[in-house]
Amino acid sequence: MPKQKQTPADLQRTFLKVQGIVAKQLKMPPKRVQLTSHLQQDLGADSLDALEITMSIEEAFHLQIPEEVARSAKTIQEVVKFVHENRKG
Repeated sequence: MPKQKQTPADLQRTFLKVQGIVAKQLKMPPKRVQLTSHLQQDLGADSLDALEITMSIEEAFHLQIPEEVARSAKTIQEVVKFVHENRKG
């Protein structure tokens, strides 16, 4: 079954959901989490935070994020792009 085409509105919804997950994990206002934010340098996430964020995103979007993808994603935009392209629902 081919994937349904996703719209810019879908991408925005994905970002907002990821933004909320990251903000909650890092205990900060969602406004601080922007597409260009670097998880470690800008938001101060450590490796445990990154693992918790990854697990929360996997649960929220019903997908599996490969370890190499989780380790290589540096910005919120990279995370959103992966989720947007691989989400099941």
